[in-house]
Formats: sequence, C-alpha cells, structure tokens
Amino acid sequence: MPQGARSTISDVKLKRLNWISVSGPLITLAFSPSLTYEPFDNIKLAFLGTCAGIGLSKFISAFRADKAKNLTAVTYLVSLFLIALLVPLFLSGAPFSQQLYGVAGRSLGLLHYLFLASTLLGAAAESREKVLEGFFHALTITGLIESFYGITQYLKLDPIAWENQDNWVFGTFGNPNFLSAFIGISVSASLFLVFQKTSQKWKALNLANIVLGIAIAALSDSIQGLVLIAVSFSILLLIKSFMESKLLGLIVSLGLTFAFTTAMLGILQIGPFAKFLYQESTTYRGDYWRAGLAMARTHLLTGVGLDSYGDYYRQYRDATAGQRRGLDLYSDTAHNLLIDLTATGGLLLFVSYIALNSLVVRSIIKAYKVNLNIKIENFALPIVWLVFQIQTLISINVSSLAIWGWLAAGLLISGSNQLIAHVPSKVSGRSRVTKPKSAVEIRTIFLISAFLILVFPLLLRDMQIGSAVKSTKPTVLKDAVTSWPRSCYFMAKAEEAYTDAGGFDLSLEISLKSVESNSRCFNSWRHISENPNASSVQKKQALEKMSLLDPLL
Repeated sequence: MPQGARSTISDVKLKRLNWISVSGPLITLAFSPSLTYEPFDNIKLAFLGTCAGIGLSKFISAFRADKAKNLTAVTYLVSLFLIALLVPLFLSGAPFSQQLYGVAGRSLGLLHYLFLASTLLGAAAESREKVLEGFFHALTITGLIESFYGITQYLKLDPIAWENQDNWVFGTFGNPNFLSAFIGISVSASLFLVFQKTSQKWKALNLANIVLGIAIAALSDSIQGLVLIAVSFSILLLIKSFMESKLLGLIVSLGLTFAFTTAMLGILQIGPFAKFLYQESTTYRGDYWRAGLAMARTHLLTGVGLDSYGDYYRQYRDATAGQRRGLDLYSDTAHNLLIDLTATGGLLLFVSYIALNSLVVRSIIKAYKVNLNIKIENFALPIVWLVFQIQTLISINVSSLAIWGWLAAGLLISGSNQLIAHVPSKVSGRSRVTKPKSAVEIRTIFLISAFLILVFPLLLRDMQIGSAVKSTKPTVLKDAVTSWPRSCYFMAKAEEAYTDAGGFDLSLEISLKSVESNSRCFNSWRHISENPNASSVQKKQALEKMSLLDPLL
C-alpha cells in the first residue's frame, strides 16, 4: 500500500479517537499495583488531570469562537462552583494539603473537583454527533472489560495478587460498591442503546453488556448496580408504555409505583422483601448522613474542610452510631454527595452544585420541547446522568464513577444530547478555532503539564511510601510519611508499625508531626497517649484532645 494511503487511514482513526471517548475508560481502568502504594485513587486522579487539561483547552477555544455566547451560563456556574471550593480551603481551618488532595484512599479534594469541572466544560464545548457515539461506545466497552475482569476475580483467576481476604469482586475500582455502581451506569445506557439503529456488532455488544453486567452486579454482593439497573429498566418500560397508549402508561405507572414503594421498604428493612434487599451498610449510611447534617448545621458557611469529614465524624456522630459499630470504627465520608459537599464545603458549595445540575435539567427539558420525534435510544444520555446522580445519594463521588456523570452533564448542556441529534444545533459552528493549531496545542500541553505538576507531589509521596514499606532501613518509612503532602492516615499507620516493632521514639516523633499538621488526627493523639516514651504532659494533652474529638469516649 502506498505511504500516502497509510497516512490517510491513520488520520481517519485519529479523528474517531476523541478525547471524550478516551477519558472515561482511561480513568476507570487505570490502576498501579506496583508503582504506588495506593493502587487506585491517586493514579486515577493523575489521569483525570490529564483529561481535564485537554477538556479545558477545548473549552477555551470554543468559548473564544462562540459569538452567540451559548457557553456563558455554564461558564458562570462552573466559576461559582470553583469559587465555592475556595471558601473552605481558606476559611475552614482544615489542613491545606488534605483539602487540596483529599484523604488517603479517596483523593476527593479540590483538585478532584477542579478536574471534573474542567472535563464538564470541555464536554460542554462539544456538539458533534460522533462525540456522543464515541462516549457510548467507550461506556459499553469499559463495562464489558470490567465484567470480564470481575469474572476472573470471582473465579480466583486474577493475574494480580491483590490483598483480598474477603474475596471481593471489585474490578479496577478497589471496592465492590464502586464496581457495582459503574456496572449499573453502563448497563443502564445499554438498555436504551439496544433500540438504536446501528450495526449488529454494537447491538450484540450492548446485549452482552446487559447480561454480563447484571451477573457481575449480583456477584459483587452490592445492590447499588442492581438498583440502578432496576430504575433504568422501569423508566424504559414506562416510556415504552406511554408510547403505546396513555392508558397502558398509567397502568404501568401504578404498577411501578407499587414495586418501587415495596423495594424501598425492603431496603429499609421493612416488609417481605427485606431479607433480599436490606444490607447492613444501609443502616450505617443513615449514621453517616446524620453526622454530616450535624456538621453542616454547625459549619454552614465554611464547611469543616474539603474531604475532612473523617476528622469530625467522631465528634458529630450520635450515641446510636457509636453503639452500633463500636467507638473505634468511623467513616471518612458521608456517603451522600449533597450532604458531603455541604458538610465539608459549606452552603455556597451546595448551592453552586445544585445550580450546575439545574442547568443540565433545563437542557434536557429544552431538548424535549425542540424534538417531538423522540425515540427510545434518545434517552440514553439523560439516563446515564440520572443514574449517576442517584448513585451519588448513597455512595462516594470517586473519579472513576464521577467522570461519566460529569461528561454526560457537559454533553447534555452542549446540545450533543441524542434527544436533539437530528435537530440543527444552535452551537454547531462554534467549534471553529480562530487561533493557529500550534497555539492550541501549546495551550493544551501547558494545561496538562500544570495539572500533572499539581498531582505529582501526591504520586511521589505514594511511591516513597510503597518503597519504604519494602525497605529494611528503620527511618525510611518515617521520612516517607512525614514528607509533603502529609496524610494523617499514613502517619498513624506508621506510628502503629513502629510501636509494634518497639520503635517508640520514632513513633512519637511521627505522632507529634502528625498532630502539628492536623490537630484533629485522632489516632495520632491516641498513639501519643499510649506511647511509653511520651511525657506526662504530652499524654495529658493527648487525652484531653481525644475527649474533645470524641465526646462518646
């Protein structure tokens, strides 16, 4: 084949590989079992930053070329959301590095939301039908990959030797609840996409995603995915019924209302289906919600600090929560995004997040008014956004799940919504960029580099801790956990390790640095109170502080 022909084929493939179709799979599937100590969250945050840099660059180009200013509303609302993030960062008093990066195992700090907001802006700048097609293809393929990998874990054929004593099926998420929730999102889209007039290959892949996804959601021992799938199937059934006749739609509505009520009672441990639907984690979530609401009431304007829920949980949990699980068990998140944002970020953050999602709802309603010839597959994008929002009411806004919801929100705002795919878009011409291509590429590289530089200290610390755990030198672990950004969790773990080995001086040194960085680090205060090398004054101070941090002691 001539050289020119090869180049042409390559160009076509590159055009199909849009940044949106790559972002979701890249962040969801990323993990680093040997590079970093934390194999999931931090590496996903780095990839999220990379995609955010591309998205923000795309948005800047589109905004400058948008003479009609169709992007003004989303620009104002995202700006308000980002300003709201700065309020707790500077006024809450929580450790700066913890608010910037988030706590260990979560990484839900300011950078997490900055990157998500940037990807939403990038998606809002897109309006091509091929972009939406790529988004759905990526969601389906990623769902299938997670299902196949989940099957290998269930059959104990996983090539990676994870520390998995509970025999969890967790995919590339590190948590079966997150895997189940993602499967629920992916299958929900496929339920509608199977009606699309497309190639038999994609119909078969979506059908396979539905079958395998339901199986993995069941095997994960988490009902989140099954609940999301049930909600999506109910909506599908309702839409199909009303398309047939209003009478049939009303009958199905009554049936679904009864089924939904029965299911909700079962989830709440009421009724005959409680033994199938109720999980103990449901009760625990109620404990977390009450504590989060108590934090929000007390710190309504500034919040307790981004991703700092865990520092205040012991103080704000009630006696019922303490008796249910014991005083040593605690949570580092409210397991409800709205409560978590309000408790940790304050009222302005809550209002700005609601306003941003209200713009999405407005875009969906506007799309329905424009397009009178609505088909089943046209609901796929709104359903992805909807089930993601439902998931955030009972779970954690981790990047591998959030990327799909925030991209869907941006696409809905942009007009890429399949609801109006066959209607001329008012913003169809805004993708023309007035700047030279080289200038756009330089800006993209700069933004990606800037975001990765922000994440690099977190990755470096994580790699140092991973290396220190394997080292035989006694002070290497101390140096790793006390390097910036400091983590209360890792320092407390190191204190415990040194104490078990008889290294009381090193343990005390880390403990003192820990409470200096974060005065609400309960475990470090406890280690000081129990350390035989701590002075009587230090032990007394530690006991007083522990009593303030946990009134139930």
